[in-house]
Amino acid sequence: MNLLGEAEENEYDMKYDFRFLTAEEAAQRDETHCWYPVRDVLKAVDAVDLHGFTVAQGLGAQKGPFRILAGLHHVVHTEPIVAYYTEEDQDLDKVLHVFIRTNSGGTKLSYSDMLMSMATAQWRTLDARSEIHDKVIELNDAGGFGLSQDFLLKAGLMLAGVRNVGFRVTNFTRANMERLELHWDRITSAVSAAVALVASFGFSESSLRAHNAVLPIAHYLYRRELPAGFLYRATYREDREAIRSWLTRSLLKRGIWGSGLDTLLTALRAVIDEHGAEAFPVERLEEAMRARGKSLSFEREELEDLVESRDRSFALLSLLYPFLDTQNNKFHIDHVFPRARFWSNDFVGPGSQWTRSRSTWIVSTDCQIFNCSSGI
Repeated sequence: MNLLGEAEENEYDMKYDFRFLTAEEAAQRDETHCWYPVRDVLKAVDAVDLHGFTVAQGLGAQKGPFRILAGLHHVVHTEPIVAYYTEEDQDLDKVLHVFIRTNSGGTKLSYSDMLMSMATAQWRTLDARSEIHDKVIELNDAGGFGLSQDFLLKAGLMLAGVRNVGFRVTNFTRANMERLELHWDRITSAVSAAVALVASFGFSESSLRAHNAVLPIAHYLYRRELPAGFLYRATYREDREAIRSWLTRSLLKRGIWGSGLDTLLTALRAVIDEHGAEAFPVERLEEAMRARGKSLSFEREELEDLVESRDRSFALLSLLYPFLDTQNNKFHIDHVFPRARFWSNDFVGPGSQWTRSRSTWIVSTDCQIFNCSSGI
């Protein structure tokens, strides 16, 4: 506990600055930080022991640190209380956050766990908890993306047409939950198809950097009531390529799926509802994204950053070489060699001699070699 300052401004109204620190971190002192090991208050018999600590820290002449320690000692040793917290605010979201914080020492519960419990209580025929749990397992078995129940809950809010897709208690009303339960089969079918489609593009858990990027695709398939054969028929090839291009560019561009996510998803859903009856409305979606400062156009500096990036290499290469069959072949890229490294006739490969080349070569982990200039 910091004896020289209160907690920084926070959404939980915590007054005192408590932190988990190593011994080395706790030993560091400055004008605004002096750390007291909270466990030591159990050994302190009375105020004399507390005063001894402040004196040892050079704070004996200051009343503030001693007053804080005396308050801690009183709460632990004198005040006959069981751990409880009186929350005067009637905001249910805040109450849930308080509960999650105070319950962190027991069975861990996330905010979505609490919201899912509310959904469970309001569904009439289906068991929300088992339905969501089983569907998440099924989605991850199919796509391998490491999706969470948060993803599926947000997908439910988005596809069910709930006005706000944020994780707030006010969105989990009985009316909204009844709508979610009523359309659950259609919603999960659309989400499953979207996950399968993204997997067919060659994305994996490491290359799909934003799970929420799948949600507009799922809503589009939901809006079109998932046409038969959409995932493989040649009739829909152009539509699939439009989706692939939009998804890949949105993953390449930094900041698209960060702040303002719920507002962005709501806006994209509105665009798809209005313009997505027959084809994926790429241009309309980009207009809506541009209006919110999330343009999919790339400046020169961004392109240079892409060349140096590691976490976005698959998305970049799949955009540059769309003719590669990423659905049936998994390309694990190890190294990219500049063409200048192959401009020598003296380099001898296993059993043969390399000839002069003006291409960039990519060598994958399974020893396949791709000539990026000719597409071989």
